[in-house]
This record gives sequence, structure tokens and C-alpha cells, in this order.
Amino acid sequence: MKSEVTFWTCIYNGPPYLKDAIEITLNQICKDFEYIIIDDASPDKNIIKFIESFNDLRIRLVKNKKNLGLSKTINKAIGLIKTKNVVMINKNDINLPNRIE
Repeated sequence: MKSEVTFWTCIYNGPPYLKDAIEITLNQICKDFEYIIIDDASPDKNIIKFIESFNDLRIRLVKNKKNLGLSKTINKAIGLIKTKNVVMINKNDINLPNRIE
């Protein structure tokens, strides 16, 4: 069955709350979703390693080759989404575990 929900986050660098936002998203009660994370050419290359360390197949990491700014990165994210249900997560958001239910 294909996922019907996409979470997405646009980031530029990330700390101090990015870890919490990703973990809470991945720990949703409903496990059937895609999570697109777009890095807007963060100068801190450890951010990419950090996101990859989650090793979760639901995460689709997209890396901008150059900094596009928030508006263009949001438009890029919207273009990548293939589901009818979309949840935007800011890098400092905290979600309840049943948000997509």
C-alpha cells in the first residue's frame, strides 16, 4: 500500500531542535508516511550526516546544491510531494504522536 501522507521539513543548519522534530515525527503512531527533509545548502556539513544517521527508509533527504532561500525551497518541497495529505514540520516543531491519525 502506498503512503497517503507526507511530512516535510525545510532546513538550513538545524540545531538545537532538529533532533527532537525528526524523532517525534518518526515516532508517530501511524507509521505509514514519507518524510521529506530538504537541506537548503547548509554550510554545516554535519547536518547531512546527522539526518542520515536516522537510517529510516521513510526519510527522503534532498540536498539543494546552492542556497535557494526558504520560499524557493518550500516550492521545491511542494513539487516533490506525491500524496494527497501533507504535514509541514518546522525544524523546531513538536508534534503529538497521533498527529496524522
